[in-house]
Amino acid sequence: MGGESEDGGGGSGGRRIDIEIGRNPGESKWTGAPQDIASCEDAVRRDPGSIGARMDLAAALAGAGRAGDALAELDTAARLDGPRVEAIAMRGAVLMGASRHAEAVAAFEAAVEADPGRAAFHMGRAAACAELGRHEDAIESFGEAARRDPSSVDARVGLGNALEGAGLGSEALAAYDKALRIDPCHAEAHMARGRSLLGMGRNEEALAAFTSAARLDPRRAEAHAGRGRALIGREMHRGALAAFKRAARLDPGMYEASEGMGRALLGMGGDRRALGAFKRAARIDPRRADAHIGWGYALIGLDMNKRALAAFSRAVAVAPGNGQAHCGRAAALYFLGRHARALASIDRAVSLDPRSAAAHLGRGRILHALGRRDEGDAEIEEAKRRRASWGAAGGAAADKAGPHCRHD
Repeated sequence: MGGESEDGGGGSGGRRIDIEIGRNPGESKWTGAPQDIASCEDAVRRDPGSIGARMDLAAALAGAGRAGDALAELDTAARLDGPRVEAIAMRGAVLMGASRHAEAVAAFEAAVEADPGRAAFHMGRAAACAELGRHEDAIESFGEAARRDPSSVDARVGLGNALEGAGLGSEALAAYDKALRIDPCHAEAHMARGRSLLGMGRNEEALAAFTSAARLDPRRAEAHAGRGRALIGREMHRGALAAFKRAARLDPGMYEASEGMGRALLGMGGDRRALGAFKRAARIDPRRADAHIGWGYALIGLDMNKRALAAFSRAVAVAPGNGQAHCGRAAALYFLGRHARALASIDRAVSLDPRSAAAHLGRGRILHALGRRDEGDAEIEEAKRRRASWGAAGGAAADKAGPHCRHD
């Protein structure tokens, strides 16, 4: 229900499970195209009392993003012959599409109460709860959907996503594995499994999962970007660059593709080319800190430390709680000779992520510059204990900067 996340949102993280809303799979033939809306409106004019015609029109209007009009049609349908369970569930789906998730939960709960045997209604409630960050409720409802329909891959993937959101990575992986035993060719299940493995640092297995997804759906940019991220984790930067380029060709507006290209190029020592990639990523989404952080490290590699400081300051502005942004800012200040200010920034980085080996390494080097040798030595030893990365993953810029902060 995500990238280097970079994005901190709750809920399903963009991996929403498709849910059927009061119709059998494949039954609805209406999209949001103007001709579909016109056809449905004509059907309603011919038979104003037809609940089915009203529901078709609601589906078409919802497909066009006209949630308010769709809900009005469903209200009319309910007045004609009472609140049919299908119309109630469709109302939940329309509310989901309008990001009115709390109301969607209530609608799906009403549908479940009226017909508890429909797995799709439980899945609707689960998806809405996940969007609200109510992971335990989502887990319960996706689990119930899986019990009602043991052959549903979507229910298993949704359950895995909810477990992942609750921080239960091992259980999530088991749910994805179960989904793939039901349908080994389900691309989204491979994608979800890859994301879970990537979060665990199991990059080789993640690479296999994303590769399977890319084979099943070669035009899915997210699958190629996932391959790039896994290859970055294995420090196979040239292969990662190729994967990110493929993702960018498929989806030129994909933030993760441009940002990933920057990471790969930085790992290959191509600071100037990396700079261009990070700039593109920042133009796509200036609210994402990672692009500004990468931009800053590329500038450090080019000895452009004042501009690097500005880039890291932008990262801190958009993500004050991002330890990597403060770590990068400390690196820029260090190379500008502003060691006292650098220490303040690196202290902030360590406070945000005390487990970061890179932050401890950077703090040690800054303390050395301030003449506090014993304290600096202790920090560097702490970094060694935490298995600091001493430079290869960040290329020449990382080797120079020292505190090339990554999630350790």
